[in-house]
Amino acid sequence: MNILLVYATNSGGTQLASQIVQEHLMSQNLQVTMKEVRDTQPEELTDADAVILASSTWDYEGLEGQPHPDYRPFMELFKGKKITGKKFAVLGLGDSSYTYFCGAVNHLEQFVKDLEGILTDFISTSRLIQKNWLPGRIIWEKLSSSNSCHPSKDIYSV
Repeated sequence: MNILLVYATNSGGTQLASQIVQEHLMSQNLQVTMKEVRDTQPEELTDADAVILASSTWDYEGLEGQPHPDYRPFMELFKGKKITGKKFAVLGLGDSSYTYFCGAVNHLEQFVKDLEGILTDFISTSRLIQKNWLPGRIIWEKLSSSNSCHPSKDIYSV
Protein backbone atom coordinates (compact mmCIF):
# COMPACT_ATOMS: atom_id res chain seq x y z
CA MET A 1 0.00 0.00 0.00
CA ASN A 2 1.25 3.45 -0.96
CA ILE A 3 0.40 6.13 1.62
CA LEU A 4 0.96 9.86 1.10
CA LEU A 5 1.50 11.76 4.35
CA VAL A 6 0.96 15.49 3.75
CA TYR A 7 1.94 17.91 6.52
CA ALA A 8 2.51 21.58 7.26
CA THR A 9 4.78 22.79 10.01
CA ASN A 10 6.10 26.00 11.50
CA SER A 11 8.22 25.02 14.48
CA GLY A 12 8.81 21.41 13.42
CA GLY A 13 6.34 19.70 15.76
CA THR A 14 4.01 18.51 13.01
CA GLN A 15 6.95 17.37 10.92
CA LEU A 16 8.30 15.33 13.84
CA ALA A 17 4.86 13.82 14.58
CA SER A 18 4.53 12.95 10.88
CA GLN A 19 7.96 11.31 10.87
CA ILE A 20 6.95 9.19 13.87
CA VAL A 21 3.81 8.05 12.06
CA GLN A 22 5.81 7.43 8.88
CA GLU A 23 8.37 5.31 10.75
CA HIS A 24 5.66 3.24 12.38
CA LEU A 25 3.76 2.62 9.16
CA MET A 26 6.97 1.70 7.36
CA SER A 27 7.74 -0.78 10.15
CA GLN A 28 4.44 -2.41 9.11
CA ASN A 29 5.83 -2.85 5.58
CA LEU A 30 3.81 0.02 4.14
CA GLN A 31 5.26 2.52 1.68
CA VAL A 32 4.92 6.07 3.01
CA THR A 33 5.89 9.23 1.17
CA MET A 34 6.00 12.34 3.35
CA LYS A 35 5.61 15.78 1.74
CA GLU A 36 5.00 19.30 2.88
CA VAL A 37 1.59 20.50 1.76
CA ARG A 38 3.10 23.47 -0.10
CA ASP A 39 5.08 21.02 -2.28
CA THR A 40 2.18 18.61 -2.91
CA GLN A 41 0.30 18.49 -6.21
CA PRO A 42 -3.36 17.39 -6.48
CA GLU A 43 -2.53 14.38 -8.67
CA GLU A 44 -0.34 13.01 -5.89
CA LEU A 45 -3.44 12.51 -3.76
CA THR A 46 -5.20 10.64 -6.54
CA ASP A 47 -2.12 8.45 -7.17
CA ALA A 48 -1.79 7.33 -3.52
CA ASP A 49 -3.78 4.42 -2.10
CA ALA A 50 -4.40 6.42 1.08
CA VAL A 51 -3.62 9.93 2.34
CA ILE A 52 -2.83 11.25 5.82
CA LEU A 53 -3.28 15.01 6.32
CA ALA A 54 -1.31 16.43 9.27
CA SER A 55 -1.57 19.96 10.63
CA SER A 56 -1.22 21.92 13.80
CA THR A 57 -4.05 24.25 14.77
CA TRP A 58 -3.61 27.95 14.09
CA ASP A 59 -5.13 31.28 14.95
CA TYR A 60 -5.23 32.53 11.35
CA GLU A 61 -6.46 36.01 10.45
CA GLY A 62 -8.23 36.25 13.81
CA LEU A 63 -9.93 32.86 13.47
CA GLU A 64 -8.91 30.20 15.96
CA GLY A 65 -8.93 26.52 15.14
CA GLN A 66 -7.64 26.74 11.56
CA PRO A 67 -5.25 24.40 9.73
CA HIS A 68 -1.74 25.66 9.08
CA PRO A 69 -1.90 28.57 6.56
CA ASP A 70 -0.06 26.48 3.95
CA TYR A 71 -3.16 24.30 3.67
CA ARG A 72 -5.34 27.19 2.36
CA PRO A 73 -3.94 27.39 -1.20
CA PHE A 74 -3.73 23.58 -1.35
CA MET A 75 -7.39 23.18 -0.42
CA GLU A 76 -8.35 25.86 -2.96
CA LEU A 77 -6.87 23.69 -5.72
CA PHE A 78 -9.56 21.11 -4.98
CA LYS A 79 -12.61 23.40 -5.03
CA GLY A 80 -15.34 21.56 -6.92
CA LYS A 81 -13.23 18.42 -7.39
CA LYS A 82 -13.92 14.94 -6.07
CA ILE A 83 -11.70 12.02 -5.14
CA THR A 84 -14.58 9.69 -4.40
CA GLY A 85 -13.68 6.71 -2.26
CA LYS A 86 -10.09 7.76 -1.50
CA LYS A 87 -9.08 6.72 2.04
CA PHE A 88 -7.93 9.56 4.29
CA ALA A 89 -6.83 9.95 7.89
CA VAL A 90 -6.16 13.17 9.78
CA LEU A 91 -3.45 13.89 12.34
CA GLY A 92 -4.03 17.02 14.41
CA LEU A 93 -1.81 18.88 16.83
CA GLY A 94 -3.13 21.60 19.06
CA ASP A 95 -2.70 23.87 22.04
CA SER A 96 -5.24 23.27 24.80
CA SER A 97 -5.42 27.02 25.49
CA TYR A 98 -7.22 27.53 22.13
CA THR A 99 -10.99 27.75 22.20
CA TYR A 100 -11.11 25.19 19.40
CA PHE A 101 -8.58 22.62 20.60
CA CYS A 102 -7.20 20.73 17.58
CA GLY A 103 -9.74 22.61 15.45
CA ALA A 104 -7.64 22.02 12.33
CA VAL A 105 -8.90 18.43 12.39
CA ASN A 106 -12.49 19.61 11.87
CA HIS A 107 -11.48 21.62 8.80
CA LEU A 108 -9.39 18.81 7.33
CA GLU A 109 -12.18 16.29 7.91
CA GLN A 110 -14.63 18.62 6.14
CA PHE A 111 -12.15 18.93 3.27
CA VAL A 112 -12.10 15.13 2.95
CA LYS A 113 -15.91 14.99 3.03
CA ASP A 114 -16.11 17.68 0.34
CA LEU A 115 -13.81 15.54 -1.82
CA GLU A 116 -16.12 12.55 -1.15
CA GLY A 117 -13.17 10.76 0.41
CA ILE A 118 -13.52 8.19 3.17
CA LEU A 119 -12.28 9.17 6.62
CA THR A 120 -10.53 6.12 7.98
CA ASP A 121 -9.22 5.57 11.46
CA PHE A 122 -6.08 3.69 10.43
CA ILE A 123 -5.34 3.09 14.08
CA SER A 124 -8.45 1.33 15.36
CA THR A 125 -10.62 0.21 12.47
CA SER A 126 -8.20 -0.77 9.76
CA ARG A 127 -5.69 -3.50 9.20
CA LEU A 128 -3.18 -0.97 7.93
CA ILE A 129 -1.37 -0.94 11.27
CA GLN A 130 -1.56 -2.99 14.44
CA LYS A 131 -4.41 -2.09 16.75
CA ASN A 132 -2.21 -2.21 19.85
CA TRP A 133 -0.15 0.78 18.71
CA LEU A 134 -0.65 3.75 21.03
CA PRO A 135 0.19 6.64 18.68
CA GLY A 136 -0.74 9.47 20.97
CA ARG A 137 1.53 8.20 23.74
CA ILE A 138 4.38 7.42 21.36
CA ILE A 139 4.15 10.80 19.64
CA TRP A 140 3.87 12.61 22.98
CA GLU A 141 6.92 10.85 24.41
CA LYS A 142 9.07 11.53 21.34
CA LEU A 143 7.95 15.14 21.03
CA SER A 144 8.46 15.72 24.74
CA SER A 145 12.05 14.62 24.44
CA SER A 146 12.72 16.88 21.44
CA ASN A 147 13.53 20.57 21.38
CA SER A 148 10.81 21.35 18.83
CA CYS A 149 7.87 21.76 21.19
CA HIS A 150 6.90 22.73 24.68
CA PRO A 151 5.14 19.69 26.17
CA SER A 152 3.92 21.62 29.17
CA LYS A 153 1.88 23.86 26.82
CA ASP A 154 1.35 21.90 23.61
CA ILE A 155 -1.07 18.98 23.50
CA TYR A 156 -0.91 16.50 20.65
CA SER A 157 -3.96 14.60 19.53
CA VAL A 158 -4.11 11.74 17.07
